Amino acid sequence: MFTSVRPLNRILPLKSFVNLGKMSSSTKTVHPTSLNSFNSNHSLYDRVRPDFDPQFVTKFLGDLGLVSKKNDRLGEVTFNNKKDILELAAGTGKFTKKLIAAGWSSTNLKIIEPSVGMIESFQKNFPQVDAKVGSSYEIPLEDSSVDAVIVAQGFHWFSDKNSLQEISRVLKPNGKLGLIWNFDSTGNNSSLAQSGQDLGLTQLEIDKKYGWEKIAKLAQDFDDEVPQYRKGEWRTAFQNQSFFKNDSVCNQFIHRFEKFDVDLVYDYWLSRSYITKLPDNEKAKLKAQQDELISQLPDASFVEGSDKKQLNQFLGSEYFVITPNK
Repeated sequence: MFTSVRPLNRILPLKSFVNLGKMSSSTKTVHPTSLNSFNSNHSLYDRVRPDFDPQFVTKFLGDLGLVSKKNDRLGEVTFNNKKDILELAAGTGKFTKKLIAAGWSSTNLKIIEPSVGMIESFQKNFPQVDAKVGSSYEIPLEDSSVDAVIVAQGFHWFSDKNSLQEISRVLKPNGKLGLIWNFDSTGNNSSLAQSGQDLGLTQLEIDKKYGWEKIAKLAQDFDDEVPQYRKGEWRTAFQNQSFFKNDSVCNQFIHRFEKFDVDLVYDYWLSRSYITKLPDNEKAKLKAQQDELISQLPDASFVEGSDKKQLNQFLGSEYFVITPNK
């Protein structure tokens, strides 16, 4: 069971999403791009962002120590729902959905999210789960109170030693921190390169993802000033720190392809914080560039038999699990 140190019914300072490259540790504030964008685009985010691969999630939860029994032969998994989980920066609940399906509930699942807009969508999706506005710098839980802290699609916004210290504080000695992301490209992905991971793509897969990579590059050209998973800067938070054991890391990757409606391509990228904040004329320019690019893509970029109405969407996923040094 969770016991809070501070009242959970008050709004905590939004100190979580910070741009450490421009601010000292004593002047951390909410990253304006993340706060403003996610407060305004949360409904779109919830509608167009991809789900997490179920088998990859099961493996992730297993490496977090949240699986009590597994039968590979029968494909059966029993989750240990007695374990206490904090999901930090839960957004609209894209990953929470997996935890609920695995049997967790408000009894032992706590949700903390910096954006009030995201919480609005979260509570529509999960009215039975309590979600609180909170910060990675001030987690309203007791010391050593949770078995796992999970951050899905968000750690890059607050990847610094102050966050690691606070996350370590609330983890039990044998607990684990788990980070998980979906990602859209390989050619423009420093995080993947830094990991040394080879996804083992076949030539057929390389041809299939060509169009999606080109579309991704058009949008990613606008993300210079914001923290992003693909830049790999989040990995440096684990260097020269004493809160987590770097020799305990479990790092896994997968990739897959999904069918993606051409008509939703612009909306998908509009859900990115750095596109949401653009002035309308820049958004219109991006959409025109995307439409022109899609009209010129080779057949291999489209789902076979879709009449070029569906693209082959490349989706990679990574998880990173580490143990606190306590």
